[in-house]
Amino acid sequence: MTKLTGKVVKGFARGRLLGFPTANMELLDKDQTLPKQGVYVSLVRILDKKYESRNYFASCNLGKALTFGATIDTIEPHLLDFNEDIYGKIIEVELIKYLRPMKKFVGQEELKKALSIDVFDVRRFFN
Repeated sequence: MTKLTGKVVKGFARGRLLGFPTANMELLDKDQTLPKQGVYVSLVRILDKKYESRNYFASCNLGKALTFGATIDTIEPHLLDFNEDIYGKIIEVELIKYLRPMKKFVGQEELKKALSIDVFDVRRFFN
């Protein structure tokens, strides 16, 4: 299992527009070695008193948003059943299980379907 720690920063809000908001993460340790790119079953902890000792189930995209032609790697956990503003907060993402590789989808509907399956897989893993 790999743990990544970083600050939640503003992204392009593509996930939010698709109905899958993500906590775009800027690593605190820029030299940290990352695992292979893809989508992971994850646990997220928000390192803030308000969220103390709470773990959130998440799917986490690690890599380039190929559908949107991105050229920069990002770390974007989607916290399930969570919709609060955590910009600027420090989070810890524990990558637990590799689900699938990053993929370029034909359009947003195909991407939304894949994201729904990712969320289903995360819920199934934790149940």
